[in-house]
Amino acid sequence: MQPQDIDHLSHSSVSTFLRCPRQWAFAYVEKLRRPPSVALIKGSAVDDGLSKNLSQKIETRIDLPVEDVLEMAEDSFRTRVDQSGGVDEIIWDGSNMAKGLDSTISLAKLHMVEHAPHIQPSAVQVELHTTLSDGRDFVGYLDFLDENGNICDWKTGKSRMGQTSADSDMQPTAYSMLMGKPSNFVFYRAIDTGKNVSGEVVETSRTAQQIDWYKDAVEDVSAAVNAGVFPANPNGWHCSPKFCGFYDMCMSGRKPSI
Repeated sequence: MQPQDIDHLSHSSVSTFLRCPRQWAFAYVEKLRRPPSVALIKGSAVDDGLSKNLSQKIETRIDLPVEDVLEMAEDSFRTRVDQSGGVDEIIWDGSNMAKGLDSTISLAKLHMVEHAPHIQPSAVQVELHTTLSDGRDFVGYLDFLDENGNICDWKTGKSRMGQTSADSDMQPTAYSMLMGKPSNFVFYRAIDTGKNVSGEVVETSRTAQQIDWYKDAVEDVSAAVNAGVFPANPNGWHCSPKFCGFYDMCMSGRKPSI
């Protein structure tokens, strides 16, 4: 595939490009597969269960039984492992299938018990698009909007986010750009440290100036994609065998085929 054939960008792809253009080219131009991490599988499985609950809650205004949602999350975890090629194709990072399942169920339960009762959604899994100056599509998927007009996102992780990280995170800015206006954003987070599970709710907002900055950054990335220049960026935590599935081929001198 030629870079000009990439018909859309997303916040995830833009973040990857800003982190390392060569990593982006391996993933999005050559479409080389990277084994999924257990964290990704868990987060997606929890999101599947919670989204089904919130989708029906728009009309019923009542949460599903907690056990029903936990069963959905567990089924999703198993299905996603199978779809990824089985347990041998997952980066378990010191975990395993049983521990991953237990963590998924605990994280989903935390969300259902601590967060869901306080949420009334107005829309779930919202797909948004905007067209960049070169005609390329920029797309995003919002977890849900609540009745107060906040953009909301379920998150799972190993540690707390904190206000400083929320205020500097580019995801709320990307979604505000897609909404076309300054917005309030709420992270609903479930945290599994390996020893205990806890939750946090972190709110942040984005101004018109921040949205304009992000839009310029996306336009710059799109222009760089069109130019077909993808330098490696070895400066940072991301450049290691643990965090980059293309580390060995990149460090051997291999460049993306364009």
